[in-house]
Amino acid sequence: MKFSSEVKTFHALGDKRRLEIYEFVRVAGKRGIRPAELLNEISIKLHQLSNQLRILRDAGLVSRRIEGAAYYYLPKSSVLNPLFPVLEVGDE
Repeated sequence: MKFSSEVKTFHALGDKRRLEIYEFVRVAGKRGIRPAELLNEISIKLHQLSNQLRILRDAGLVSRRIEGAAYYYLPKSSVLNPLFPVLEVGDE
């Protein structure tokens, strides 16, 4: 299917919880955000958060950086820029 990556992106952002998580990741920018920080901000269980972050990663909206035992999630603008050029989404 021609639009398979776009469908994944819209599916990922079409969920209120994932959109909330993505916004925290986006605001954290290049610094990244750890799942523990997200758990402090959002009322969600760890296994649910892990699943939501996986969906966002599979859609190409976030990437994961590993430092020692810590995981940091960072926004990826390369997926949103072609879909929303008017918004001028960029890495912060």
